[in-house]
Amino acid sequence: MLVRTPEAIGFGGCVINLTTHGYDCDEADSGEVRVKVPVEPGQDVAFLLMNKHWTEGYSLGETIDYEYWVGSDVLQVVQDEARLTSTAVKTDDQLTCDDILGPCRHTLITFPDALFQQAKGRFIGSAQADITRVSLEDTPEGKAAELQIDGKPAPAGGWTRQSGDPAPSSWSVVLSGKQPRQDVAPFPRALIVEREGESAPITLPLVFLWGAQTVAERQYLFVESQGIDGNGVERVTVMQTTLTRQQADVFYGDGDAFGQDTGSGWPTTKQTAVSFAPSGAVEGKSVGTFDNVSYVGPAPPSVLETFAGSGSGHTYDVFGKHKHSVDILDASWSTVTLSYGTGLQSYKQQLQAAGLAATPQQIGEITIQRLLPDAERARLTAAGLNPAPVVKLYSR
Repeated sequence: MLVRTPEAIGFGGCVINLTTHGYDCDEADSGEVRVKVPVEPGQDVAFLLMNKHWTEGYSLGETIDYEYWVGSDVLQVVQDEARLTSTAVKTDDQLTCDDILGPCRHTLITFPDALFQQAKGRFIGSAQADITRVSLEDTPEGKAAELQIDGKPAPAGGWTRQSGDPAPSSWSVVLSGKQPRQDVAPFPRALIVEREGESAPITLPLVFLWGAQTVAERQYLFVESQGIDGNGVERVTVMQTTLTRQQADVFYGDGDAFGQDTGSGWPTTKQTAVSFAPSGAVEGKSVGTFDNVSYVGPAPPSVLETFAGSGSGHTYDVFGKHKHSVDILDASWSTVTLSYGTGLQSYKQQLQAAGLAATPQQIGEITIQRLLPDAERARLTAAGLNPAPVVKLYSR
């Protein structure tokens, strides 16, 4: 422990020996301050100590106890991003219409393959020299998740540091497209980092895009018949709703079987089952925003579920915020006149010929913040590291 008895104006010298953890301080006055702080060899920390002493509201004569971390003893393992890597996209074009009364739908869904994806991250802090082994947790047969250390593929069972190997600085997990059993989540759940002299490994839950898709859709709902025209064909008025949607789902390694949060109350209670929370905005829409709409009929021009959702509870609508999905929907409506006298097949051909609105781009970027316990945040802050790292998710 570093003991510093500061002078009243905060000047003086105090040097720590990193080998013995001893210290040498100038003579000081009546106040004793016990502070544990990150230091480097030979660093004069008197001013730092007085900063903590005065800015945190203590007065001389009190004893202040903080934890003490030497910078070289700290290791932080972070994930920086996860990105879909396949340039190919799949499409599903459907027209469903069983009756003129409707609703009839023409839908085009476009989606990349989330089983082609790469997560990347780093090992931060001089204690990375203590790393002895890195592996993946929960990688069932068929996942085809490849671990890479400093850009080089690791053996199937994980990476083990050999004598003479440099300390690792980066890691990545590459998904190569294999589909596991349907009852198994397709992503490894965590990165496991073992260190020399430490019995407990560092476990970093991993974050992936579970999937992303865009939807262009037109819905048709019969309003009324206009009667028979001069050619003996029945004309009908139909409400046409034009929709575009951008959707994405997130998988959290410390979530349930589907990578979702089993806790509740986010963002009021952030420490739920999943140690992450979406932050910022998605496609310009603030995280946690929810607007409800009927998908057929008059609709507002901007509708969204940005990590938010609702459900029915007794006679009331129940609104809640969650962590795993985004659904951004734009809608407009108008009335059109179609002919029906030649039968349902002709009617469907008119719907097909009407086409669809332009398909929107896939959601570009999602920001996920790691939520760490207070003690861990304090440890990282004291070591000069980021106590609230974020993961960026990219679907294009």
